[in-house]
Amino acid sequence: MNRAQHQLMQVIQKIPVFDGLSLDQAEKLIQISRFKKYGAGDTVYAIGGVSNEMLVLIKGKLSVLSASGQPLGEVSVGNSTGEMGVFTGQNRSATIVASE
Repeated sequence: MNRAQHQLMQVIQKIPVFDGLSLDQAEKLIQISRFKKYGAGDTVYAIGGVSNEMLVLIKGKLSVLSASGQPLGEVSVGNSTGEMGVFTGQNRSATIVASE
């Protein structure tokens, strides 16, 4: 396991949606994970978009925006976003933008 994967493992163990995963299951999850970098202002997910992935934030901060662009909240390090759409198959219900 490389350094980034080890860091992700530490984060995953603290996220409620992954609670109960065995070490083997968590390692398999990490193996299929992709690492992406976003700059401040980059759109991560757009409202109405297809929900075919989720994100676990390792560094930085994300802003959650309504359809009109109003701030709804923030996603901080160690939290996930996009999981509900992945589980339900529904399109994105908010826009997520990198703020840091």
